[in-house]
Amino acid sequence: MEEGAKVAGEDGHIKEMRTLRHAANEAGAKISDLHFITKLLNSFPESWDPVITLMCGEKDLSKVLINLTTHAERLSIRSGRD
Repeated sequence: MEEGAKVAGEDGHIKEMRTLRHAANEAGAKISDLHFITKLLNSFPESWDPVITLMCGEKDLSKVLINLTTHAERLSIRSGRD
């Protein structure tokens, strides 16, 4: 993900990563939630490291997605974007 890119929602990074995972699994990759969490967290820029570090041990994909989305919303509010 590039710095400042949209994280959640339509055309967001999370949706793109989930789409890629689905396509890979359809092709036989069998990417587990834990493996996907690792790939997803590693795809964020260095500026997200304080947030990402806290989620590295998380095994619940839903919690990871909620935390990433919540942080993105906070960044958006702070920068005055919708």
